Amino acid sequence: MRSSFLILIIFKSLNTPKYFFSSAKDCLINPMQASVSTPLSLYYITINNYELATKLASILLERKLVACSNIIGTSENPITSIYKWEGNVENDKEILMIMKSRTSLLDEIIKEVKANHPYKVPEIIATPIIGGNPDYIKWVLDSTKEPEI
Repeated sequence: MRSSFLILIIFKSLNTPKYFFSSAKDCLINPMQASVSTPLSLYYITINNYELATKLASILLERKLVACSNIIGTSENPITSIYKWEGNVENDKEILMIMKSRTSLLDEIIKEVKANHPYKVPEIIATPIIGGNPDYIKWVLDSTKEPEI
């Protein structure tokens, strides 16, 4: 029986780097260890207003911690977040940020977001990118710094 954590991947070319997959069927990945073999991640952050979102995005871009930040929602048209906090169900209006960066920059991104975010416990979630346009992946790598050691 095959593990549900494995996806069978067929390489299109032996010369293709393992992170330049165009679809999930093109590689072999254990999702529980994807960050080990995946150089890029998407980062999701929610924040309470548009102005703070653009300020945070600018800080992360200036420090070369992210290559790009998509900001979803505006002050007039935010997203709705419903969650449980300190025993109460909350229903808040927020702005969603989706950023592309190196997986290896996770710790630095968390540190910078915490230093510039109004929430006591900001949402900072990373999910691996297992494929994409090789030119775009190269651009993200070229646009971000190597992690501090």
